[in-house]
Amino acid sequence: QNSEIPTTRAVELLMNPVLATILLAALAPAPAPAAPKGHAYRVAGRFLERDGKAAFLVGANYIPPRDWLANLRTWNAPAVEADMAALERLGVRTIRWFPLWPLTQPGPDTIDEAVLRRVDEVVRLAGRHHIDVQISPLTGWMSGYFVLPPWARGDLFVDPKTLAAEQRLVGQIAARYRGNPAVQGFDFGNELNVVVEFVHTKATVPGMEAWMDAIYRAFKSGSPEHLVTNGIGTGFTKEFGVEAIARTSDYVSVHSYPGVHRTSRMDPFLGQRTTYSVNYMIEWAATTGKPVLMQETGASNTEVSDADLGRILAVTMASSWAEGAAGYFWWCTHDNS
Repeated sequence: QNSEIPTTRAVELLMNPVLATILLAALAPAPAPAAPKGHAYRVAGRFLERDGKAAFLVGANYIPPRDWLANLRTWNAPAVEADMAALERLGVRTIRWFPLWPLTQPGPDTIDEAVLRRVDEVVRLAGRHHIDVQISPLTGWMSGYFVLPPWARGDLFVDPKTLAAEQRLVGQIAARYRGNPAVQGFDFGNELNVVVEFVHTKATVPGMEAWMDAIYRAFKSGSPEHLVTNGIGTGFTKEFGVEAIARTSDYVSVHSYPGVHRTSRMDPFLGQRTTYSVNYMIEWAATTGKPVLMQETGASNTEVSDADLGRILAVTMASSWAEGAAGYFWWCTHDNS
């Protein structure tokens, strides 16, 4: 996390998967002490700091292999702990985690305490394995499915009653984890720009920025010390412009997929353009002057061979680091059907 590999080596690293793998090892932190320890994150110019030192976040988006994200309803603590132990062995030190919105807030005035206690367990088990958690409460879309709460299927960016309910959820979750040593911070939700296509919002561009500002302030009212970001799916839109997101977040998060951005049509997944989409998204967001997290990128084993998966991860992670990103979260290794 505090690598001293000089950036002049970046080109060689990107061209050589073996050296890229060495970079992965260099970026991974030293073995953690036996007792879990809290970490303080803050923005330092174009980068993030962890406990006062420059950090490159090494992470993954966590989708449980059993019962998908409905595991908060079925719940199997040993399975979650086994996942955290496996992630720790891989060198993952941060996860992005998605408590599904309809499970945590079944009604606009109802927060399900039993579900939140299971979210507490995910955070606790991650912390036991020296993994910090980024929590995304407004997750009403995931991997091709809309899972919005029934009461929030109207214009959730305009309706004042819906906004009040959204602020209630994110404010309570932020307050719940204020000072929690295993929480890295918060993400608004999963790819809210995709939700716009489903709910057909009437929000204007200034109105959407006002909505983002209201949600950001709700997070900060609950936990002023935790960082907040807003991960937007595979490209910024007029409703979710990068400048507006930067003004209503502590840092910017970007998503990049060769299949979505069509670079895989011009070149193999592992080829000359493997890093093009990743680097382009980082540089686009970096124009705001804020730190940039590569929050989602990856390919699945339905698209490439298992052997190429590791090579793609190594070269895109090394490239993200060389491009000046604040961190890299992998997604998509396995068939999630």
